[in-house]
Amino acid sequence: MPVGICVQIFWPMIAAAQLVEQDAELYAKNLAFVEEEEKLNPELRPRLATSNHALPDLRT
Repeated sequence: MPVGICVQIFWPMIAAAQLVEQDAELYAKNLAFVEEEEKLNPELRPRLATSNHALPDLRT
């Protein structure tokens, strides 16, 4: 096969391989960030789902 035909046939596979490699690098960077964040803040901090304030007891 001529070289031009091979390149035209295999370019999607080459692009997919590069995309997988970039994804792996990004995943590794994000994982390193999460590990560092866990070192800095080891415990989970609870957060209330709603604001916790008393309603006034008014006569109606």
